[in-house]
Amino acid sequence: MCIQLGTFCIVAVVVMFRISWICTIPAVILVSPGSLTWPLYGKYNSVLVALHQAAKAKSNSLAEERIGNVRTVKAFADEQDSAEKFKAMNDEVYAIAVRKGNLWGVFMGCIVSFGATAICAMILIISTQVDNGSLTIGVVLTYLMYMQILSRNVSEMLTNVANLSKIQGATIAIAEIIYAPIDVNPIGTEQPRNITTVDDDTQIGVEDVSFAYPTKPEVPILHNVSLKVPKNNIVALVGASGCGKSSIISLIERWYDPVEGKFTYNGKNLQDIDNTWYH
Repeated sequence: MCIQLGTFCIVAVVVMFRISWICTIPAVILVSPGSLTWPLYGKYNSVLVALHQAAKAKSNSLAEERIGNVRTVKAFADEQDSAEKFKAMNDEVYAIAVRKGNLWGVFMGCIVSFGATAICAMILIISTQVDNGSLTIGVVLTYLMYMQILSRNVSEMLTNVANLSKIQGATIAIAEIIYAPIDVNPIGTEQPRNITTVDDDTQIGVEDVSFAYPTKPEVPILHNVSLKVPKNNIVALVGASGCGKSSIISLIERWYDPVEGKFTYNGKNLQDIDNTWYH
């Protein structure tokens, strides 16, 4: 689309130069600021779009987590703290949106200012050319028609560029997720079908495990927890809401790796076990 619009612009400029190069110079000045600065605008706008989307996702995640676990929030009297965190995240979203608006305002302000100056110069030059007989009314109308084609196509190009920068910001965010380093790296090869330890019938072992979720590394969930689950036995995890019962199960299923300590299956560290075989 931009290639087609650009081709129309080039053709229009060539014809305008053939009609009157003196009048065309202000026209080129009219479209030059947008044409020359849009790559710079697109670059910074795509960065701001990515930051804006990340900030919104962060605040939405917090809201979803707190609302989904509203009983736990209420049980630990965490309403005020949650509201303050959500407000801080929303303030960050607003601040980035203001930066996007300021960038767009400066960009469009420069274009409009240059455009208004160029239009005034064109009116002055064209009127002078008509007065001295260098241009006829018919030629002026033809020239203005091509000028309209040029202005319309440049405007559409700038709109497409703005939309492209938004898509680029979203694409960058998606690419960062796709190529993000894997916290749980399933590189193990062991397949311990039977218990490998001597004089120990522990099938699932928890040894001095400390853990915090990657999204909240400052909030410890488990601290030096040890547990043995013998083969063919049932062990119940009992405790208050939020004490880490579900987290232990998630670690046993190896959705996460512990910060310290280790989980074992049949005497082998889960990180050394073939992840597909284990599941």
